[in-house]
Amino acid sequence: MPPEIALVKPAVDSRSPAIHREERTPTSLASLSSPSPGAADFSGANTSADSHYASQSVAGHPVADYPVTAAAEDSPPEPMLPRTQVMRRGQLVIHSDFVLPERHRLIEELAAERDDIGDKLALPLPDEPIYVYLFDNEERFRRYLYARHPGLPERRAFFLEEDTRLSVLAFWGDRVGEDLRHEAAHGYLHSVLSRLPLWLDEGLAENFETPRGLNGYNISHVQRLYVELNTGRWRPDMERLEQMTAPGQMRAIDYAESWLWLHMMLETTPARKQLVRDYLSDLRREGTAGPLWPRVVKAEPQAAQELLRHLQSLAHMSADETGERQTVSDR
Repeated sequence: MPPEIALVKPAVDSRSPAIHREERTPTSLASLSSPSPGAADFSGANTSADSHYASQSVAGHPVADYPVTAAAEDSPPEPMLPRTQVMRRGQLVIHSDFVLPERHRLIEELAAERDDIGDKLALPLPDEPIYVYLFDNEERFRRYLYARHPGLPERRAFFLEEDTRLSVLAFWGDRVGEDLRHEAAHGYLHSVLSRLPLWLDEGLAENFETPRGLNGYNISHVQRLYVELNTGRWRPDMERLEQMTAPGQMRAIDYAESWLWLHMMLETTPARKQLVRDYLSDLRREGTAGPLWPRVVKAEPQAAQELLRHLQSLAHMSADETGERQTVSDR
């Protein structure tokens, strides 16, 4: 893990380009391809030359039709979804490979995230269940994905949306809190909103993935944006973000910019927050709301310049002011 830093002015990260949740490349699926005992129960059977395709979504947005293969009669038993323990917290139905304490602090935080999202965005969240599948280690997680969803990219966690089911898949690792807060945010949002624009979906999830009490402050995003701005490789452009429709189009800097726009609008003035709330209310009521940028620039013609000022103010926040020292992630 990289060292903890208390950031006043972000310094250039000397490592190779930072890896975001959508770009990082963990252990190769090919190296974990041998199926382990069990019988799968998630989107059909597996492993044969005959396959069908399921139109599902990653982070709520279809990336492609990926194969869900059907099992041959002589194929070995397949990896299972976690089922050692099942607990329910609000909308969350959590299946795990291991026994969690009845009131584990992370699970309680995930349940509280529902109210945080509803209150901040003025959304009436429903009771539709969000199924969370927690594998006890990365190898189990990747064996299952390789067997059941071999077309998915390699990531630490997924939110999958089907017509009648919302699911989160993750493993219990060093960054499980961040991963589950992010993917659960997608679940809560998609349980009440349809056709949420990709950049807005990700910007909201990036804000709600931080621990409670930090008000969405993410030191890694601040560092990246500050460096890219000062080297001339980035300028804010919400209209460009609004053109993106598939997760593969978004780079790490795009996630960071999406986060920054939403952080400024939700954490600075009541008028900015209300603009987001009104947009989401229209989207919920009508199923579509058009682009957000025309509303933003009508209310605040110098919005891009205000965003840069907001970034500057965040760059000078000390870790003590956030209430918690954060680590610079390896995204």
